[in-house]
Amino acid sequence: MRVAVPEPDAERVAEVLEAVAPAGAAIEHGFRASGGGDWLAQATAGGEAQVRVWLPAPAEPRPGVEDEACARVRAALGPLGLAAVPEPEATLVEPPDWSREWRRFHRPLRVGRLLISPPWESPPSRPGEVRVVIDPGRAFGTGHHESTRLCLRALDSELVPGSHVVDLGTGSGILAVAAALLGAASVRALDTDPEAVEAAEKSARLNGVAGRVVAAGGSLGTAWPWRGSGHEAADLLLVNLSGPLVAQLAPELARLLRPGGIVVTAGYLAGGAPAVREALCSAGLRTIRVESEGEWRCHVARREARSG
Repeated sequence: MRVAVPEPDAERVAEVLEAVAPAGAAIEHGFRASGGGDWLAQATAGGEAQVRVWLPAPAEPRPGVEDEACARVRAALGPLGLAAVPEPEATLVEPPDWSREWRRFHRPLRVGRLLISPPWESPPSRPGEVRVVIDPGRAFGTGHHESTRLCLRALDSELVPGSHVVDLGTGSGILAVAAALLGAASVRALDTDPEAVEAAEKSARLNGVAGRVVAAGGSLGTAWPWRGSGHEAADLLLVNLSGPLVAQLAPELARLLRPGGIVVTAGYLAGGAPAVREALCSAGLRTIRVESEGEWRCHVARREARSG
């Protein structure tokens, strides 16, 4: 339902219509370009605003249902004493199937040797290409975000087959699964979000690497879930988190890495990159290179091997 009303009446009209519309009311104010060449828009003090509400339609739509809805809205607005009762417009809409709609935004993509695709797509692979199937659900990590792509590229270039990998902040498990498919001997995937742990386990099963990818809730230091199990060192660390969190965890990252091991960090913009590099350096992790995509940055650093 849409009702065009004078701007000064919009708030009162919306408040009244919320009583008949379970989903609430929305006001679309009129706008005009502001002066001074700053390319901003300002709400008009006068003029017209649109008040929109959504009313449930009958399961079996019948002729005249739009007219009935308009009559309900007119009856609700009558007691307001407006100069003129506005004439509402009704449109019968079919609700989208959101379980399918969101799939339009998750398409296959290639990152180095990796072909990332959702399970409902079957793109042809190229020679030497490794397919990673990700059904993202609510967890972060489809490969479409710059920070994830940066990590995937670094993983592709840095992983040595047979390595022991830790994926910190695993999300959907995309990095952990990609590491296993590229030849890692074992991958421990960590996240503080239980839904992410569940998503990572699902991704490992979906890609046939559940035997090498172990997901758990936790983090580094005292939150390490495998304490005393012998899984206390890693050849490669994947850390797709915020810049301040990477900097905070830098000493723990260095402790977890074997001498000569590699850490890949991403999840921060260019402005936060110097602080991350400084924190890594202070922890004994020497930056080999900094990768970029747009404004996003990724550090690849090595823990220096002990001399002698």
